[in-house]
Amino acid sequence: MRTCKGLLDRADLYVHCATVEIEGLAALEAMARGVTPLIAQSEESSTWQYAQDERCVFPYDNPVKLARLIDYWLDHPSECRDMGMKHYERARALSMTHSIDAIESLLVRTYRSHTLMPSDASWLSEGIRNNIKTYDCGT
Repeated sequence: MRTCKGLLDRADLYVHCATVEIEGLAALEAMARGVTPLIAQSEESSTWQYAQDERCVFPYDNPVKLARLIDYWLDHPSECRDMGMKHYERARALSMTHSIDAIESLLVRTYRSHTLMPSDASWLSEGIRNNIKTYDCGT
């Protein structure tokens, strides 16, 4: 049985033609597998903003531009692989773990800059309170 990951691992390109998209998870999944995405740009979608190069974006209503981009990337396989790795790094930066770490860091900095009393921090999770204690001790 073929899996989405298996298909993406064998893909040269990922074409995202959606004109309306809220989160662009399919594009992020392709990027996380190191596949160069070609993403439609439309007013009802922000997914195209994940693109790391203008050669990875096409107007949603312009199939000729899309065809030219496909031809370009297929004619430049080494550059396509490099672009896939650029998108892989971008997907890593948008990962849940990275996002949680960034939010936690923001909460710790906010706490420290407003010098809340420990009792005022009861709304923070235990893990974040422990990290704040670690930061406060300078370790």
